[in-house]
Amino acid sequence: MSKVSAATAKATQPHPTAIPVDPDEVDNLLSQELKALSFQDRSMIQEEVHGVANLCPEESPALLAEKLHEFRLELGKLQRQQRVPPCFGHIPPTSYLNDPEFQLRFLRCELFDA
Repeated sequence: MSKVSAATAKATQPHPTAIPVDPDEVDNLLSQELKALSFQDRSMIQEEVHGVANLCPEESPALLAEKLHEFRLELGKLQRQQRVPPCFGHIPPTSYLNDPEFQLRFLRCELFDA
């Protein structure tokens, strides 16, 4: 077997820890989730996916400060065991996890819904 065909064969095999997924089941789940949304929400998602509209609110210093505060309040509601995996142990205040720029990544991903 040549190096190219061996590499191709290896690349097409699933990872040993991969969970088998039925594509039809994924399609059905996605369909159910989309059907649960309102018509307006579905339209907004379609427009954002196709670059017609942007759902993210306009960022301002006041919005960022307010949403970071809400984010930290939500984190504070979680039990320590839920917040910090045991492998992390104690997180020092200077950790990147406490960096506002790092936290903003999560807020932007969720359209600032803390």
